[in-house]
Amino acid sequence: MKRVLASLACGLILTVVLTGFGLSQDSRRALCVFIWQACLVQLIVHTPDNAIHEASPIDLFGFGLGVLLGVPIYSLISFGLFTAYARVKNQRRE
Repeated sequence: MKRVLASLACGLILTVVLTGFGLSQDSRRALCVFIWQACLVQLIVHTPDNAIHEASPIDLFGFGLGVLLGVPIYSLISFGLFTAYARVKNQRRE
C-alpha cells in the first residue's frame, strides 16, 4: 500500500513539475518535450498545425486530458521502479 501511495505522489509531483516547465517555454516544440502526453492527445484529436483548431474547446479539452494522463503514466513508471528496487533490495538480503 505504501508503494502505491508513493508512486501516486511521484506521478502527481512529476506531472505538476513537468507541466510547469512545459508551460514556461516559448515554443510548441519545447512544450511538447515536457508535456508530451498532452501533445499526443491533441495529435490524435486533430492535427496541431491546423490553425483553425488552435485554442478551440476541443483543443483545450485534449490538452487538459493529456496533462491529466501524466499522473497515471508517471505513477505506473514510478511503481515499476519502486517494485524493481524492492526486489533488488530483497535479493541482497538473502
